[in-house]
Amino acid sequence: MTLPVFKIAPGIQSYDWGKRGSSSLAAQLATESVPDFEIDENKTYAEVSRRMLAARMSGQCCRSGGACSLHGVLKRNLAAA
Repeated sequence: MTLPVFKIAPGIQSYDWGKRGSSSLAAQLATESVPDFEIDENKTYAEVSRRMLAARMSGQCCRSGGACSLHGVLKRNLAAA
């Protein structure tokens, strides 16, 4: 049995303590993983969604251009397997 593989894009969090613009590693990573993300040099970026990366199921993700929860994506795809 082969399970499908698909790309899940994490969210990006902006907090006052984050680094500004392209000096933020989180922003740099987001340009490669978050669809249509563009760095705003006046905004601070603090982290890539730790909820999803830490496997907490409440995190939001994006798959095939649509917003959904990580829990929902896993549940639908594991049920179909």
